[in-house]
Amino acid sequence: MRILKLIFFSLFFIGLIGSAVFFIGREFLLTMGTSAMRSSLKEVASVSKNSGVYAAECRKKGIVELDESSIKSIQLRFTSDTEYQIEVICRQFSLNPIIVKSAKLPQFVRKTAGFSGVVWGNDLSGVAIEAWGKVKSVFVEDKSIYLGSLEDVQGAVGPLTSCEGQGFVCCQADTTFGQGDQLSNVTDCPQSCYASCVRRPVILSVSTQPFFDLKTRILTATKGEQIVVAYVTDPAGSKELDITIDFGDGENQHMSEYADSVIHTYNCSKESCRYDLEVTAINEDGIEAARTSITRVTVIVQ
Repeated sequence: MRILKLIFFSLFFIGLIGSAVFFIGREFLLTMGTSAMRSSLKEVASVSKNSGVYAAECRKKGIVELDESSIKSIQLRFTSDTEYQIEVICRQFSLNPIIVKSAKLPQFVRKTAGFSGVVWGNDLSGVAIEAWGKVKSVFVEDKSIYLGSLEDVQGAVGPLTSCEGQGFVCCQADTTFGQGDQLSNVTDCPQSCYASCVRRPVILSVSTQPFFDLKTRILTATKGEQIVVAYVTDPAGSKELDITIDFGDGENQHMSEYADSVIHTYNCSKESCRYDLEVTAINEDGIEAARTSITRVTVIVQ
């Protein structure tokens, strides 16, 4: 009994010490992170006060103004969830900044998604950073630097940056499907920047016998001729696939194999008939394979 009590109290104290180390360590990391951000923003402020040399560089880019109005803004912009740059944005050259300095957040500290950085000025602009589940914010307003909570930076403006700089992901339309919030105000993939991407099934090939023309993807067949339609898919981790072959004449066939073939005969009552054959695939989660030129064939029956 005494041994059991000793083991219990030992585990209790180990857990207590572990929790204390966790919470103290988290506060230490956040303090380091906010300190690094404050230090970088002070450099931004210094650049703003002594921007003459950068105004001259902006004029060399082709801007004709003879004063500091050639500078559009000075900012701290994140290029990933840990890396950021201090930049001078020249008027008319927003996507070609002058990079003053590159830096990185301390280890285990990350910028939270949805924030791109801080634009120095009077408007509210800031970011939220987190370490081991706790969030703090660093923001600028009226050209002063503040620390706060996540709520303090809601609605804050930020610099234009990449999808990754926002903490989001560029989804590849042919192979992945975007989930969660979508951002369009990014520099690299405005149509496919999502909070996360999931793999989607892929239709690798659709072939026929007789063969269709590889350039036009047009198959010419005679009336009553049997046509073999074959497909190959990549399930991309899916356990089940519902493959549908739509022959374009009102008939379709459902398949479940990742690769298979089927025979079909078109009944054309006119001199010539045109059909749009298409193969689609949906997995058990309702995610559909991308519809591309590979998934379609035009069938002309004469």
